[in-house]
Amino acid sequence: MAGGIVGALVIVTVGAVALRPWQRGEKPPNVRTDNTSERVANVLAQSNLPAALSYVRPAFRDGTADGGHTLLTLWALNRMRWTDVAVPQSETTYPMFKKDPDAERGKRLCEDIRVLDIRAEVFAPGRKAFQGLAISRGPDPVVPYQFTAVGSTGEIVAHTNATFCGVATGLFSYQSADGTRREGLQVLGMFDLPENRTH
Repeated sequence: MAGGIVGALVIVTVGAVALRPWQRGEKPPNVRTDNTSERVANVLAQSNLPAALSYVRPAFRDGTADGGHTLLTLWALNRMRWTDVAVPQSETTYPMFKKDPDAERGKRLCEDIRVLDIRAEVFAPGRKAFQGLAISRGPDPVVPYQFTAVGSTGEIVAHTNATFCGVATGLFSYQSADGTRREGLQVLGMFDLPENRTH
C-alpha cells in the first residue's frame, strides 16, 4: 500500500513537471517579471489611469525617470485625458510625498509653476512628450518639479508661468547653484491649456 502511494506521488509530480508551455495557464501581467515588449503591451492595454498605475506601481523608482515613470508616460501619450489629472484640490504635496513616497505615489496635484527648462523627448516612433524643470509659484516654500508633459504645450517655453496638473511619480535630486544637493518632485501630466481641456 505504501509503495502505491509513493508511486502515485511520483506520477503526479512528474506529470506537473511535464506540462507543455501551451498547457499552462496564460501568464498574468506582472511588471516585475514581464519582458520589455510585454511591459509596453500590458501598460497600453490598461483602459484608465488607476489601472495603468496599478500595473506600473512596482516599477517606480525615486531618482530616475526610467522604469514606472517611462511606462506610465507611454500610456499617457496614448490615453491620458485632462479629466484624468485635473483635480479641484491637490491630493498630495511635496512634504507629504517626501515623508512617505510609496503612500503618496500616484496621487494627483495641480500647481502654479514657473517653467525653467522644457524640451521634447521621443518616447516612441512618432510620439514625443515634453520634459523639463520648474518651480512652484506662491507664498509657500519653493518646490522644484521635474515634469513630463503630454498633450499640447502651446507657447510654453523657459521662463513661462503656467498651471500643471499631473500624477506624482517620484522624488528627484539635483545640485543647486551653490553646490547643495536638493530634492524635488517628479510629475507626469498636462499643462492647463484650452486645447488640453478638450482632449
